[in-house]
Amino acid sequence: MTDAQNEREIPEEQAGPGPPPSDEPRPPDSEPLEPKIPPTEFACPICDHLIPFPSPEHCPHCSAHLESVTELIKVAELSIAEAVRDISIGDLESAERRLDLVRTTSSLHRFKAEIINAGIIRLRGHPGKALAHLATVADELDRSDAELVELFEETLEQCKRDGADLAACCEHYNFALFEARRGHFEEARRSLKKALNLVPHHAPSHALLGKVFLGLGMESDARHHLNRALAIDPTSRSASRTLAKLGWSLRRSHFHKFLQSLNFSPQTTGSVFVVVVLLLIALSVIISRF
Repeated sequence: MTDAQNEREIPEEQAGPGPPPSDEPRPPDSEPLEPKIPPTEFACPICDHLIPFPSPEHCPHCSAHLESVTELIKVAELSIAEAVRDISIGDLESAERRLDLVRTTSSLHRFKAEIINAGIIRLRGHPGKALAHLATVADELDRSDAELVELFEETLEQCKRDGADLAACCEHYNFALFEARRGHFEEARRSLKKALNLVPHHAPSHALLGKVFLGLGMESDARHHLNRALAIDPTSRSASRTLAKLGWSLRRSHFHKFLQSLNFSPQTTGSVFVVVVLLLIALSVIISRF
């Protein structure tokens, strides 16, 4: 039997191993299955309509330039982060300005800005107003947003807790006011310290404590608490009037010291003071006419 015949009689399955031809297709079972990601959609930040992905340059519903809107959203997120930082250092006015920017920049962050603003109202010593502010947000809150819901619930609990603290704070404040009117400044000071331990941002307590320190002859401490009251509540008339009187009395005392250094008699000092005041009034009237 020839070698050619032996080769033909070898069964095909007994043929020697070798690499399969390069053009032979791989079995379908050996190919890894890659999940096909369906096209996604996202909401336009301006009109809230769904836009298919990949997105066009402009929203087909409101014609907003989507790239510009994306940049505005980044600005809003940065402003919120900076507002939270301002609150942590006690700069509530700066935080409010940043939240105003967020409201005009991104409707997506409107609810978060309102919740943070409720926290600012709480820190100003008005937990009742903060609760009312949160109530306006609760009905429209997206409960599927876990981070936003957590922030809402945390702020709500803080407002409720501060409401109870404010009630106790007001009791200490009212007692201090009663004692201060009787001239018992030391008792009033102790009661106001208890009030501020409960609500550190209670502007009326700071304003009254400033007056109490004036009664005790401690002008430096009085200025500190009067300025704190105005920082918390710029509309505090009690604090602003007391600071104005304190500044006027300070200027008058400096003027008296100056006159005393000239060795004037008390009667002469009083007369000179009255003349200077009249001259200042006349000068202000003349200037107002021009």
